[in-house]
Amino acid sequence: MTVARVVFHSMAHRGDVFPYVPIASELSRRGHDITYVVPREFHPLFTAEPFKCVHSGTDFSPVALDRHGPYIARWGMPLSGAGFLRLYFGRYTVPHLAILFEAVDTQLADADLLVSHPAASLVGAMSCERRGIPWIVGDLFPMLLPTATAPPAGVPNLGRRGNAAVWRLGRRCSTNSVSAACC
Repeated sequence: MTVARVVFHSMAHRGDVFPYVPIASELSRRGHDITYVVPREFHPLFTAEPFKCVHSGTDFSPVALDRHGPYIARWGMPLSGAGFLRLYFGRYTVPHLAILFEAVDTQLADADLLVSHPAASLVGAMSCERRGIPWIVGDLFPMLLPTATAPPAGVPNLGRRGNAAVWRLGRRCSTNSVSAACC
């Protein structure tokens, strides 16, 4: 068996970080060299795990997000969480891109693969492209999976029939290069 060096990367909520732990642990138990790049707040929680934790460069974690509880309660869900994205990217990611990139890029120097949270992949993908390393983005958001009865992200809920019509229109627009219905 060839030993792979795999880097995991996530930040923010517990639900953004913890789902990768069983995968990282199992790969480590199977003999692979696993590093998890996460904020320091998570490090003590993972001391019993068989992988190594490395600081992500910032402390964008539950404690930091708790300070914004009223904002998240007010703006976290409308328009599919668009207000939360402003906090996530505008306050905790984009202003810290250099340090976040450095933390991930350092770990990817001799890695074979990156496994990343979708939002954290903004940083990881840049390093992977630079280094020619493949990456996997783990989709932790089942509510983003399209269904015939739920509205697409960012679209108001139009009811079962209305949502299905929006999905049909979207499929028609994506399969036709030029469609009068999309213009």
